[in-house]
This record gives sequence, structure tokens and C-alpha cells, in this order.
Amino acid sequence: MSNKRQVGNYIRQLRATSKMTREDLSGSSTLSTRYIGEVERGEKLPSLPSFLKFEIGLNKEKGVIIKEIVDEIYSSVKETVTEKRTIPNNKKQ
Repeated sequence: MSNKRQVGNYIRQLRATSKMTREDLSGSSTLSTRYIGEVERGEKLPSLPSFLKFEIGLNKEKGVIIKEIVDEIYSSVKETVTEKRTIPNNKKQ
């Protein structure tokens, strides 16, 4: 799954847990409903200011959403890097 998709799924999950519609989130965050939909579908990756607007709109502590997303993506990136490091280099030197 792409990073954009992971972020989008996480934002959608938070919004659903908060029992908010896209319109509700738009009103509380100043982000457009169209942009929220694009993020939730994994079409766009929010900028840092947009992440902060999501946090404000979803009534979350500063940095919570960003930390959770970084933790989730870090695990998959680390796994990929570890796999690539263990692949022997077959090139002759």
C-alpha cells in the first residue's frame, strides 16, 4: 500500500471514529471537502500545515496524527530497507 493510501485511510478512520462527515471536518479545519476526499482516497499527501489543520479539525493534540502516521509508515519502510540490505550483491568487483 502506498504512503498516500496509508495516510488517507488513517484520516478517514479518524473522521469516522469522530462521527464526522467531510462537511463537518471541512467546517472545523478550513480544508475543502474535495481536498479531504482526495486525501482520504490516497490521491494527495497533505503538507505539514494541512496535517495540522486535520489535527485541529479532528480535535486532536498537536502532532498526534503526524506521529501515528510516521510510526506506521516507518515500519513498512524499515522492512523494505532491511530486505534490500540482505539481498546479496551479485556484481563482480
